[in-house]
Amino acid sequence: MENGGKMVRMLPIRNKKIFITYIEYILASFIILDCNSVYANLVNSPFNLQKMSLVLSVILIAVICWCYNMNLIETLKSIIYPAALVAVFSLILFILLKFPNGLRGSYIKFFVLFLPISIMLFKLYNNINMDNQLFFRISDILVFLSVLSLTLWLIGPVLGIIQPNKVIQSLWEPMTEINSYWGLQFFRPEQREYIKFFDISVYRNIGLYPESPMFNIVLLLGLCTELFLRPKLKIWRILLFFITIVSTFGSLGVILSSVAIFLKLCVYVDNDRKWIVYFLVLCLITIVFVLLIYKKEHAADSYNSHLDDFIACFKAWKKSLIFGTGFENNSVIQFYMAEFRKNNKGYTTSAGAVLAHGGLSLFSIYIVPFIKLIFLKSTHKRVNENLFGIIIFIVFVTYIFTYRFLIFWLLAFGYSKINWRNIKHL
Repeated sequence: MENGGKMVRMLPIRNKKIFITYIEYILASFIILDCNSVYANLVNSPFNLQKMSLVLSVILIAVICWCYNMNLIETLKSIIYPAALVAVFSLILFILLKFPNGLRGSYIKFFVLFLPISIMLFKLYNNINMDNQLFFRISDILVFLSVLSLTLWLIGPVLGIIQPNKVIQSLWEPMTEINSYWGLQFFRPEQREYIKFFDISVYRNIGLYPESPMFNIVLLLGLCTELFLRPKLKIWRILLFFITIVSTFGSLGVILSSVAIFLKLCVYVDNDRKWIVYFLVLCLITIVFVLLIYKKEHAADSYNSHLDDFIACFKAWKKSLIFGTGFENNSVIQFYMAEFRKNNKGYTTSAGAVLAHGGLSLFSIYIVPFIKLIFLKSTHKRVNENLFGIIIFIVFVTYIFTYRFLIFWLLAFGYSKINWRNIKHL
């Protein structure tokens, strides 16, 4: 009976880690969908991805403590210090920043609640030596979404074997109807959603997103996770992410993914096999060159829009260098946009938007963890995290996901690497 009693007590301890896995995958799914997917911008949405993510994050912290038999109070003491510092600094900015659009609740949700809670979560994963676990979960989900999107994209928009069977109303731009295949793959026939390639029309693969650049954000994160964070390279996953990125026909996504693969090869391959690197780089350059040549006109428009967005954000930021023109106040940025963009007010740079909205004070919350990731001591173990930080920072500069929960997870990941009790080593 005594041994039987021990088994009864032991089985739940061993099996209850399954709860962590379930919660991780659900939370990671919400984070992916929240990053500007169609489901994050539904008209009359029955659910709020960010509120659910916030609640699940708290639950996950509690469940990890339970599963690993941690003392909740002592554990919170060990992880709350960096989160509290960020929360206090954010509250100080809350008093100093302007809120012309009255979005104080959103600021509190992002910077006083979710970011500090995420820092605690990542710090807790550090304590159990599973630093990258949440990004592995995101990558697993993105592998499934990549296979699904490539399949539906090929048999749908490309080959026309199946037709869209569902229309979803989205608040994107500011409201539009988006065709979909069972709500699992979206399709927009507008001119800017496809390009002419070898004199045939090839529609872009946009996955669960209203535009291909939004899809590229999460795909690039998945690719960088496989390249720089996973201990053992899984070549098929890297190829899958790269092929999916190419299918979006986004020049910037293809270029960044090519650079990321090149950097990994430089680190991974020894000197005797460097010729493999040069051969693969030549192949990647060829792909990028062909892509740019056959979409030259569109690429020029995209480049001009990106450049104009940087200029507009810089001019808006100059109006108030320290505290910006107001949290999520886009009117000043739009005022400085060029005339050719009067019908396209979309934004393309998260870094520029942060500077314009909150000046150097708000930008400091974003830049500190990136500095830590990029300038971690360059041991062999850390160089991959350095490269991860570099590529993701470029994504932050060149894509727009300023106030999505995914960027706060990335910031929390960087903050969790800081030795807060010895700031001089920042």
